[in-house]
Amino acid sequence: MSTSNTQLEISSAGHFDAAIRPAPHDARRIPPAHLVDFLRKHTVRMRGWPVPFMDGGQPVHRHGNWIGQEYEDGRHKEAWRLFTSGQFLHRRVLVSDLVQDQQLAADQASATGSVVVWDVLLYTVELVELAARIATDLRCDTVTVNLNLVNIEGRQLVSGDWSRELHGPYLVNSGRLLAQRLLTTTSLLADPRGIAVSLTQDLLGQFGVDVPGQVLMDWQEKTFNR
Repeated sequence: MSTSNTQLEISSAGHFDAAIRPAPHDARRIPPAHLVDFLRKHTVRMRGWPVPFMDGGQPVHRHGNWIGQEYEDGRHKEAWRLFTSGQFLHRRVLVSDLVQDQQLAADQASATGSVVVWDVLLYTVELVELAARIATDLRCDTVTVNLNLVNIEGRQLVSGDWSRELHGPYLVNSGRLLAQRLLTTTSLLADPRGIAVSLTQDLLGQFGVDVPGQVLMDWQEKTFNR
């Protein structure tokens, strides 16, 4: 991603760094004039905040074979890019870096901050749903979903919900964690929620915690299906 003031602020915070990459690569999948409408059509609105957020009050930046936008307010900070190949890039600041809430805070004195389980889980579900929509429209053979947690060295994993406490503490020493899947479009469409839960387990496991898949599945269903 190119650099703006908002992008620099995102890069200095704890954030998600996600990519959706359709394959085989085709730089002409989406005409430049259709990029905005393509993304608007496939934006995921499963809870109060969409993925990605397209700010109708600000211009979309056009750079030939890609478009992009940055956005920030008191509770959200993100940047996205969509390419004519169908590649989608998204960076979004972690909720624990934006919202002051004791449920989201680390309780270990040595922790540099926190990563919240439900923030990872729900965003991953939304990201995989977006990948499924893109793959369906483009009729691509496969799609790769990459999800990084960035600037998290020394952070503690917390549930973010006092009714679902973790028996930790679980702290990570790496500054970046990655979960990745190369998926056929058929398998992606067959079980997007299951794939999202598996990706979430990969990320949480790198903190040293093994959260059962059914627990995560029930958690996201309680949020999205209510």
